[in-house]
Amino acid sequence: MIIDAHTHADEFDAWGWYDPPEKLLNLMIKAGIDRSVITSYSDEPGPANGLKNLEKYLKTYPDKLIGFVRVDPKYGDKAIDVFEHAVKNSKLIRGLKLHPISNIVKPFAPISIKLLKKAAKLKVPVFFHCGDRALAQPFQIGKAAERCPDTTIICHMGGYFHSEDSITMAKKK
Repeated sequence: MIIDAHTHADEFDAWGWYDPPEKLLNLMIKAGIDRSVITSYSDEPGPANGLKNLEKYLKTYPDKLIGFVRVDPKYGDKAIDVFEHAVKNSKLIRGLKLHPISNIVKPFAPISIKLLKKAAKLKVPVFFHCGDRALAQPFQIGKAAERCPDTTIICHMGGYFHSEDSITMAKKK
């Protein structure tokens, strides 16, 4: 089985997004991919319907898509509540996505650490946008991993420009 661990689908006209899951499914067929980890482009809680769209996509294609809810840590306890509610109330949400670049929150900031520890309690992995800009470097994510040894952390994009740093960090943490 081939699983793509980094895909997006979302629809929000105000931001010019129109990537319904059918686009992704066609690409999956062409590439021979059996399942994809999918997240929205938008962070929760926010003005877009990212989580609502994600849940709809997952219900429509449960054998093809694995959902990770995308959360903005700046919302503090509200972000934690949205994350926890999504995981506990949907058997199709299997993890958390954090995007430090889009929400400008360090991976090791106290509120990020609270989210990571909540993920460990919920027994779901966290994947970070990793490796192409400040706030999303492997060693910054490694600082978060040091503080959350019970949390499964995935650096998607393999660390991008910093794949060797990702490997070094993963070995240490």
